[in-house]
Amino acid sequence: MIVLGINMTKIKLESPGFMVHKKLKSMFQSYGVMMTGVPAEVLGQMQAERSIPSINKTGNLKQQIAKEVSKVCHMMTEPTQSCGQASNDVCELLLGKIEAEKFHFTKYEALSTDGDNLKNVLENTDPSSTNLLIRFEIDREDPPIVLVKTKNENFNPETAVRNKIYLLENKLYFLDKMGNLFNLGPDKKKCTRLFNAIGDSAEYSLCDPFVLEEPEKPEDFAISEIVDIFNEQKERFDFWIGSHSFTIYIPQTLGESPRQFYPYQAYFGSHTLQDWFVSGKDEYLSRIGIDKYIEKLAVLGKTTNTKERSDIYAEFFSKRGREAFFCAHLNEKRQPLRVKFKITEINPELALKNLQETQEFIDTHPGENPSDKVENYRNRAKLAMTEHLESLLDIKPELSPSLFWKNVDKKEQEMTDSSRYKKGPC
Repeated sequence: MIVLGINMTKIKLESPGFMVHKKLKSMFQSYGVMMTGVPAEVLGQMQAERSIPSINKTGNLKQQIAKEVSKVCHMMTEPTQSCGQASNDVCELLLGKIEAEKFHFTKYEALSTDGDNLKNVLENTDPSSTNLLIRFEIDREDPPIVLVKTKNENFNPETAVRNKIYLLENKLYFLDKMGNLFNLGPDKKKCTRLFNAIGDSAEYSLCDPFVLEEPEKPEDFAISEIVDIFNEQKERFDFWIGSHSFTIYIPQTLGESPRQFYPYQAYFGSHTLQDWFVSGKDEYLSRIGIDKYIEKLAVLGKTTNTKERSDIYAEFFSKRGREAFFCAHLNEKRQPLRVKFKITEINPELALKNLQETQEFIDTHPGENPSDKVENYRNRAKLAMTEHLESLLDIKPELSPSLFWKNVDKKEQEMTDSSRYKKGPC
């Protein structure tokens, strides 16, 4: 603290890095989706392109356009609930587009079971001179859970449903999410035996505990054997799919102050990044301490206990006041989670410059206060969407039968007039 003047006014010193956090938070609280810097006209045109299939070309076009714009305008101009997009927005604002793109292609590292690998990285950086941004991803394992029994002649990997195991008379295949086909290796004799042991249903569960833990029928034993064959080769395949993304910002410290951190995130169905900042959850979590925060995150990678997971989701991923909310698909017992991270350094001067440029973009919109500016932005996006939809429908009259027949009638009239001209008056 520095004491100034006879009033003994106390002024708290703030690092440039902490000023970045304050400005980012304040701007998101006030302006929401305008922080992306996307012009309202572009936003409206993009939504028009997405909405064109919803227009019934045989009806009243003007009326339908107005209805479609009214339906989507709120969603179009509200802050995103996409966790991944929120992370992208934060990275662009703090790093700039070029560095954010480089960071995007940086590889993730799996968080160790105790979180020590990330804590070691932080310990090896100077807290008084570095501003760090860490991007986290939480993946869930999504292995195949369905066995399909089919004859050789009926199996076409080009059209077959992916992420399933296929048992043929002489082969056992795994078709992954990308459409890659893997031979799981049993010879023809074993495949034929398994094929004959299994009934005539088209599909079977590969995760039924009654079948796997207490097999009774030949069919149960065959399915259990197929699961064992697959599990022996599981390491060959990548079943992890992204489920949640978020960032934490660690500004430089002043003097001997403890290292602060601020999580930034949106969570689908629960809150936007704007809601997150308004609720003050970033400040609330910063009191936990960075080491404790990392250790709790690491727990997600080693437990499938529903209660343990739910408690962490409530504490870390729900905005204040909605702690009971958590993402159900992350909490399935049979699906382990993987927490991974990557880290980069922030230049606070560049970050403040990026935020200032965003503020200048926002200031181009008229309005005496933030809510007026947001309303102006929303109205411009609605107008742009309306005009672009009208333009698209005018450019492609063949999409509208009513316009098509109008043009045909006009052409026939022109042909009749031409014929009369050639024949002369009657």
